[in-house]
Amino acid sequence: EEQMSRQQEVDITCPGCGFAGRFVIWDSVNNVLSPEAAQKLIDGSLFLYECPNCGEKNQVFYACLYHDMEHRAMVQLVSDTEESVKKAFETYEKLMGDGIVKEINFDSGYKHRLVTDINSLREKASILRDELDDRAVELMKLIVLAGNADNDQIPSGATAYYVCLDEGSDLVLEFVSDEGAVSASVGREMYDSLAELVREREPEDKGLRFVDSQWAYELLSER
Repeated sequence: EEQMSRQQEVDITCPGCGFAGRFVIWDSVNNVLSPEAAQKLIDGSLFLYECPNCGEKNQVFYACLYHDMEHRAMVQLVSDTEESVKKAFETYEKLMGDGIVKEINFDSGYKHRLVTDINSLREKASILRDELDDRAVELMKLIVLAGNADNDQIPSGATAYYVCLDEGSDLVLEFVSDEGAVSASVGREMYDSLAELVREREPEDKGLRFVDSQWAYELLSER
């Protein structure tokens, strides 16, 4: 069941004009079975509702499980409430205790990630698509932000997101703040050395967990 893509149609009211419309939400997206939906997840349109009456576009948050079968990874988007996060971990533990799941080998060599915002889900899906290690990307973002504290190009208090690889296979990051968004490329050599560091520090990548800036900070703080 976890391998399937699942969607449902729900009622939605436009916050702009009050028009009652319908919106498709995806409970789970499998990139092999539903490549178009996976692409929409990455570009963000899977979470965008356009009112057929007034044309206003609004982002709609809903829980979603992204399954990248090709790269053997699952990313689960839940709301950032303590209850939602706790439930996600409980469901995961239950799932891993299931004999059928063990048989399909979900827990061997599979990455399991938890995120609580749409941009982070999109980012993880992009990182998997480009066959990168999200742990190394998180370390890189933290280092770049720390090193560019005095950089006028990057707004202070910005959040960094991975976008894609450029033609020279450097990593394109987007720095998002209240002032808008700016992009910058970071050299592949930096990523490669951080990927090596991560493999040394964490030879096994097991269990459902957050791999975010907090995780990166803790890893770099370890002696």
